[in-house]
Amino acid sequence: MLSLKTRSLIGFLALVVVVQIIGGASTSLSVHDWYQTLAKPSWNPPAWVFGPVWTTLYLMIALSGWLAYHAMKTAGIQHPLQTNEFKAYFAQIAANCMWSVVFFAAKFPVGGFILIIFMIGAIAANIKLFYKHNLLSALLLVPYLLWVLYASTLNGAIVIFNLL
Repeated sequence: MLSLKTRSLIGFLALVVVVQIIGGASTSLSVHDWYQTLAKPSWNPPAWVFGPVWTTLYLMIALSGWLAYHAMKTAGIQHPLQTNEFKAYFAQIAANCMWSVVFFAAKFPVGGFILIIFMIGAIAANIKLFYKHNLLSALLLVPYLLWVLYASTLNGAIVIFNLL
């Protein structure tokens, strides 16, 4: 029988794998055709960068959630997944998942930009809330926030270059 720590780690990893699969499938719908036709800023990285960066960030997101969950359990919080900390966690993950659907599958950069601004707020809130329980769980989300801030500049530039 697997321990609670092992089962919960598998659960957090499975969650981010599902998000990565949905995001990848949505991206593949237009990254090789529609996206190639868009004017992009000079700071747009080469395509090969996105896979390794997102894989690393998703692993960090999963570990962050897992560490916060166990810190809260250790502190005697009965249902950590029902707290504001995890409402922010699940909100930022849901927004992350939906961004690829909106931007790539729906080919709607303006909607993607609105969603990414929400995601920035949710990630920042998540960092602040996790910090109260486990410093490492909060710090693991900082590179993710920085990457999403960078991605928001790309998304915003694409909106400006192509739609305005």
